[in-house]
Amino acid sequence: MNKPQSATSRPSTLKRAFAMLSILPIQSGLPLHEAARLSALPKPTAYRILRALIELGQAAQDEATGCYRSTGRLSVSGAPGGDAIRAAAIPRMQALHRRLDETINLGILDGDRVRYLHVIESTRPLRLMTIPDAADPVLSTALGRAMLSAMEPSARTAILKRLTIAPRTAHTITRRKELDRLITEAARRRFAEEREENDLGVACLAVPLRGTAWFRSAAISVTVPTVRYATARRAEIITALQEIIP
Repeated sequence: MNKPQSATSRPSTLKRAFAMLSILPIQSGLPLHEAARLSALPKPTAYRILRALIELGQAAQDEATGCYRSTGRLSVSGAPGGDAIRAAAIPRMQALHRRLDETINLGILDGDRVRYLHVIESTRPLRLMTIPDAADPVLSTALGRAMLSAMEPSARTAILKRLTIAPRTAHTITRRKELDRLITEAARRRFAEEREENDLGVACLAVPLRGTAWFRSAAISVTVPTVRYATARRAEIITALQEIIP
């Protein structure tokens, strides 16, 4: 008789599968060793999870190169772990919203994009409208930089090398060396920042979802119109982020 699977092992398997889905790109593929490194899984475990994802239709393997990619069939908002991530994040998002009355976003790493899992909009008339399940590039967003800052340096470097960097605005930083410096600085300061790099007239501050199992693949940001982004307001937002998500 097979030994029943414990209650704790099932969530662990789901977390590992979700970690793998979160780093698999949809267009280009990853070799097994890089998928294992980016998901922080042992190579044999990564291989088993990839084979299971292929059987479920959530991943595919290129016959010529052997690389793995996501099929994009599973929306991140419905992915394994999505409800648990929201459950962990929403009370903190609500606390930030009450304190700051700015738009608060929960983002998750989805291959080479940041996908918005949950949004609480500011009640102020001037605000950026963000649609849940929409996606933005990793490197031009504070959310993406915050998640990268929580990773091991080797995993971060591998992602920086792999991602295509395209300017979203005239302010978007596209030099890999400068991006690496900013992400390293974000790890030291414990928050990431971008000003008008993803959308004109908008600044964002973000932190990884610390204190949870998803701190390397989920983050919370505060989005502010630049007209309200004075030095004192920026300091207030940073303090709120670091007190509510320590």
